[in-house]
Amino acid sequence: MLGVRADFYAHCAEYPVLVDALRDAQVLVGPMTTAELRSAITQPALDVGCRVETALVSELIADATGQPGVLPLVSHALLETWRRRRGTTLTLAGYRTAGGLDQSVAHTAETVYTSLSDTQQRWVRQLFVRLVALGEGTQDTRRRVDRAELDPDNPETTTALERLAHARLVILDRDSVEITHEALVRCWPRLHSWLTEDREGLRIHRQITDAVNAWERLDRDPGALYRGSRLSQASQWVSAGGDSALSTREQDFLRASLAEQARDQLVAHRRATRLRQLLAVLTVLLVLTTAATAYALRARHVSVGQRNLAITQKVLSQAAALRATNPALAMQLGLAAYRIAPVAEARTSLLNMFTTPYAARLTGHSGAVNTVAFSPDGHTLATGDEQAVRLWDSTDPTRASALATLTGLTGPVSSVAFSPDGHTVAALGRDDAARATIRLWDVTDAARPHRLASMAPASGLLAGSSLSFSPDGRVLASGGTDEAGHGTIRLWDVVDPGRPHELTTPTTPAGPIYRVAFGPTGRILATAAAATADLRRAHEVRLWDLTDPARPREVGALTGQRGFVQVLAFSPDGNSLVTGLDDAVTLWDVRDPRQPAASGRPIVVPAAVSAAAFSPDRHTLATATADRGVHLWDVTDVRRPRALATLPGAAGTVSTVAYRPDGRTLAVGGLDPVVRLEDVAEYAFPSRAEGRVVAADFSPDGRVLATAHVDGTVGLSDATDPFRLPEPARFTVDPNGLPVIAVAFGADGHLLATTDGSGRVTLWQVGDTPGSGLLTAVLVDSSSPSAPLTPALAFGPDRRTLAASGEDNSVRLWDIGDPHRPRPLATLTGFAGAVNSVAFSPDGHLLATASTGASSRLWDVSDPLHPRSLGTLAAPAAGQVLSVAFDPRGRTLAVANVDRTVGLWDLTDASHPQVRQTLPFSGMVHSMAFSPDGRRLAAGAADGTTSVWDVTDPERPQPSDTLVSSTSVYSVSFSPNNHVLATAGVDWSGQNETTPERSIRLWEMDAERVATRVCGLARPAITPAEWERYFPGLAYQPPCQ
Repeated sequence: MLGVRADFYAHCAEYPVLVDALRDAQVLVGPMTTAELRSAITQPALDVGCRVETALVSELIADATGQPGVLPLVSHALLETWRRRRGTTLTLAGYRTAGGLDQSVAHTAETVYTSLSDTQQRWVRQLFVRLVALGEGTQDTRRRVDRAELDPDNPETTTALERLAHARLVILDRDSVEITHEALVRCWPRLHSWLTEDREGLRIHRQITDAVNAWERLDRDPGALYRGSRLSQASQWVSAGGDSALSTREQDFLRASLAEQARDQLVAHRRATRLRQLLAVLTVLLVLTTAATAYALRARHVSVGQRNLAITQKVLSQAAALRATNPALAMQLGLAAYRIAPVAEARTSLLNMFTTPYAARLTGHSGAVNTVAFSPDGHTLATGDEQAVRLWDSTDPTRASALATLTGLTGPVSSVAFSPDGHTVAALGRDDAARATIRLWDVTDAARPHRLASMAPASGLLAGSSLSFSPDGRVLASGGTDEAGHGTIRLWDVVDPGRPHELTTPTTPAGPIYRVAFGPTGRILATAAAATADLRRAHEVRLWDLTDPARPREVGALTGQRGFVQVLAFSPDGNSLVTGLDDAVTLWDVRDPRQPAASGRPIVVPAAVSAAAFSPDRHTLATATADRGVHLWDVTDVRRPRALATLPGAAGTVSTVAYRPDGRTLAVGGLDPVVRLEDVAEYAFPSRAEGRVVAADFSPDGRVLATAHVDGTVGLSDATDPFRLPEPARFTVDPNGLPVIAVAFGADGHLLATTDGSGRVTLWQVGDTPGSGLLTAVLVDSSSPSAPLTPALAFGPDRRTLAASGEDNSVRLWDIGDPHRPRPLATLTGFAGAVNSVAFSPDGHLLATASTGASSRLWDVSDPLHPRSLGTLAAPAAGQVLSVAFDPRGRTLAVANVDRTVGLWDLTDASHPQVRQTLPFSGMVHSMAFSPDGRRLAAGAADGTTSVWDVTDPERPQPSDTLVSSTSVYSVSFSPNNHVLATAGVDWSGQNETTPERSIRLWEMDAERVATRVCGLARPAITPAEWERYFPGLAYQPPCQ
């Protein structure tokens, strides 16, 4: 049988055995009824011949009613009342004297306690707190204690226990001790104070007691001793006075714990000492190993770096050689070299990547490419090789891709042509029997072409002849010969290209006709014939009137052609006809086809001419020669053609060229089985060569580039794409054609200042978008054509001040607050020679000047009405100062000297400037500019180089990039976003008048942006085989992946 108090019932659920025992057969014992309690009070007394007063019964019942666990108290109260009985009667007076129900037990305990000696009292206190189980969320309860816990060998223990047991305060068993009445825990004030005085200490003591019991059960195993925080906590409690409460066993336990801790600490100390010794040894070994490893890694890093640098230098040289023939591969090699070793040389090569126009390559031809032609909309390119005609998607020439192959011709395709509506392609080649034939295909859907018709092979059709559609698309012409060897013109009606039929075959007395070309009106057809077999008739070019294609009529002939005419092409306006034979190209005026005449002297080319084509705007003529070259000529004035450029050579002789209708791409084919799509956008506007650029300046927002031209004009170009500078809007500054030598934007971007060759300084109003300038005012007007070319011109940051040099070795300051009514402010004099350059500091308080008088000077212009000289900066003995430039913070002034050096001056104290560094250059520096972020200094020199220095630390400048131009650089200008550098310059000697090179360049200075551009263009990607060839031993890492 198991009895459980109701308030402890829930705790039974924590023990699985009790859960099973309590699940069934429970008897809930409720409180006694009044009758039961009355019987429990009176009946025991009656059984021994005693009587209980009725008043006592009533009061006792009243006191006990409603109190839980009251029966032990009732029992003890009756016992104490019996001891105070009157005779055999238990009286109410005796009950009250005993303390009543609540205080009787406490009264007894207190009486016994006070009767004990001091030693016994201390022991009783320790005993009673041991006999109480401290409640956690419940009331404190009595606790049964093993006698071994109470130092049973102590005589004081025995005496005290007997006294308590005699007073019925404790119950003694053979092995245990327990409080008789649990009510004593609640009702005895002294015990309550003991339990609350140091409750946390009691818990610690109880934990020690439990630990001692466990230690004893394990035969005092050292593993059961206190350690760590528990021992520390117990020791602190003992030190605070808790030692008096400890039993002998508990003291032994703590002493053993402390001794074990000391042993552990000694072992740990010895172990730590050994570990420190070992660690010291290991540290020395580690240091030695790390040093050796670091040395090995450093040596390996140096070795790898040297290897990569050697590979990079070699690859850069190979890429430069490939740039002309395989630009896609060359660009990828240059980018990969930069990725492997990002040294200055590789970065410079990367930035110079686009100095040669990019050419996309179309591969996959079976042999030499004999003919190329663009569709009228430019979206499709047809190429003819040794076996077939191939169609390519040329919507984006930089990403051209194969569409389809036109079959049916087995021999070399000599000519291919699109009909004017772009729906039909005609090609001349050979059939399976090696006979000359013409095939027509419907290419309305260029990806799915289908054959329309074949002109049945007929005698006299020449396999090597050319084809030409009439501009209305109704007639197709080719050349041929008859049985006598005379030339014939083969004309077909192709109104219905599915059913073509021959119109007529006019015969000429000359030899076989190889070249035919319709004029843009369709009225005139030009033919070129070879000499007759008996040489009685020379090579001839004839003009035919095809107003009625069924009745062609010869109207004129070109005279003086002494050789095989390889080239025959009309200009888009029909006014000119170009012929080419041997090493000469001749432009003919055919506005009157009855009397054609040479427009001027023939253009002499380096080798035999093989092909020619006019640009769609007729201003440019592309010629191909047997020396693998393609030459571009400005034929705006057909009487005086001017060389524009020579495009990089192909791998073999060039035999065919064709312009895309937008004039920005030139298709080139030849013996090399590759078609190159050359980017000729920069040459699409020959007026650039005619007005070569002397100087350039970006607008403050970077959207517009102003350029000063040698022909007396200023150009305004959209500069938002540094890789593609469009044709500028031009306006005339000097009507006499004297060069414009300086140009500068005002701070708001709407005011433009120019200086021309006469020394005149002019203000112009310009709009937000490139367009013509509106003359605002003339500040300085000189009629002297011999005025020195001094491009000294600068706006102040206040938007009101302009500084400009004059022909009288002076600098004038102008108030341009009202640009329509500028007024002079002051004149700076005292220069020993012409002023080459002026520059304002960013705050506008200083003006720096450079002159041919071998000096640069600083001026305080904070009050522009009263400028004052701050002194002269020491100049080299070699001579004049060419240019000055402030950094964006105004703390550094760059001064370019004629001895090919640039001095960096510290202007922290403008009254006492000090030279920080002197930078060497390969040529005389004419112009300088700091990047807007102040981190770079660009300097353009007479030898065509623009050197860029990293001046982040002006005390330790480092060379960064070298940009190479083909002419002297007289002007450099950074865009506001730091990314783009404009350089401009011309050859004033006139030696390059016939072959002018680019005189204005935009350089993208952000290597990663250049890399993005490279990866957007270069196709196909470098192959593993190519990688291994150029980067042997390095893992395959295509730079654009």
